[in-house]
Amino acid sequence: SNTVVGYGTVLYRCIATDGSTCFIPGLAYHLPSTDIRLFSPQAYFQHYGGKATIDAEKVSIRLQGSVTDKRSVHTIVLPIDCGCNLPLFRDAACTAWEQQTVGRHFKTVVAVQQELEGPF
Repeated sequence: SNTVVGYGTVLYRCIATDGSTCFIPGLAYHLPSTDIRLFSPQAYFQHYGGKATIDAEKVSIRLQGSVTDKRSVHTIVLPIDCGCNLPLFRDAACTAWEQQTVGRHFKTVVAVQQELEGPF
């Protein structure tokens, strides 16, 4: 059965259309019986801002600001996979160094959610 045994903040690494490396935090639920990871754009936008556009071939995510430059804007393009008909992050796993160095700049999504809605 698919039972959630925990949750926390994860960090995805991706390359923007301008070649910049971007890191995207997200709320993740741990389901030991699954081998996929789902990203919730609506949860991301509710906490960090930005927007996305979708067409038949891709999803373009416009990120607002960065930890080093709040005025920066980056766009991430995720092609829609023909096999599953979903936009897929490829090679999004961060190294341990990236998790420690970059991850500390993000307030956890869990903490933000609890501030907005109370403990869950």
